[in-house]
Amino acid sequence: MKYVTFKADQVSAAGWFYGMSPDVLRSDEAVFEIRKRLGTKLPDDLSFQMSPRFLSITDKITRNRFSFKGVAIECDRSRVQELQEALYSMESPVTANFKYGITGGTLFVPFVENDVWKNDKILGMAKAHMQEMSKLGQIFLQNVLDIDNPLLWTDGEEDSLRTMMTNCSTSDGHKMVHSVHNTNRAGTVSILYYKEYGKEINN
Repeated sequence: MKYVTFKADQVSAAGWFYGMSPDVLRSDEAVFEIRKRLGTKLPDDLSFQMSPRFLSITDKITRNRFSFKGVAIECDRSRVQELQEALYSMESPVTANFKYGITGGTLFVPFVENDVWKNDKILGMAKAHMQEMSKLGQIFLQNVLDIDNPLLWTDGEEDSLRTMMTNCSTSDGHKMVHSVHNTNRAGTVSILYYKEYGKEINN
């Protein structure tokens, strides 16, 4: 039986997130941040959950099924369209990436094709997602607390530690860190980074 965090007659997946790692995700934190991003665009009574699991997309022409590990977003089946419309309205990862340390660099993708998202595009995003995940390495930092607490930095900017670490980049502007996550161990955070910058990250 599927575990459901809210009351629903029948749970259905509205879609999944390109660029969201299923292996380190704290679902409660992701749900909180998605709600923060959507604000009033999401009805207060619309509950949803994030489920890291194996997903699959069927090629409409060949009928071959492409399976991959990702994060689905699920709600009551009767409210899937409402949730999708709200998620489509989220700002682009290009700008959200600098504001949200968990979901900012991700993109919502539906399972079922529509006028904008055709089957080949959805399938292509699933394959690109797997490639993106294969580029990531992981390190842990200990004795780190309150990574979402706003801090005033020496340059006068006010950002959380999570946001600051997520926006680490090379001198020529290439992003080094994919995302930063709390773990089940108090005071320990997980940093997903791009392997090509492993030397810079580990120094």
